Amino acid sequence: MSATVSRGDTMRVAEGVALYVNDEAWDYHMTLDQDVRPAGVRSALAAIRTLGLEPLDEDEGEPFFLEDGRIRMELARFEFDPEEENSECSS
Repeated sequence: MSATVSRGDTMRVAEGVALYVNDEAWDYHMTLDQDVRPAGVRSALAAIRTLGLEPLDEDEGEPFFLEDGRIRMELARFEFDPEEENSECSS
């Protein structure tokens, strides 16, 4: 998968999982179909990391159901901190 995503793009990142990215509006979310398999969710989570995105944690926002039964999970850009990465490796 390419790490280049244009403004307002929606793409299928795994079976049953769509990703929406709009950098100008700071709008990032993943929509999961009702019947998505766990393997699809795992693949999607790995794919969004390659794009510099991660799910919001519980304090920032929880996934919610859409009217059609799909699940919306809000995402955010993460910043890589090499010092934090090194401290985790040395622990």
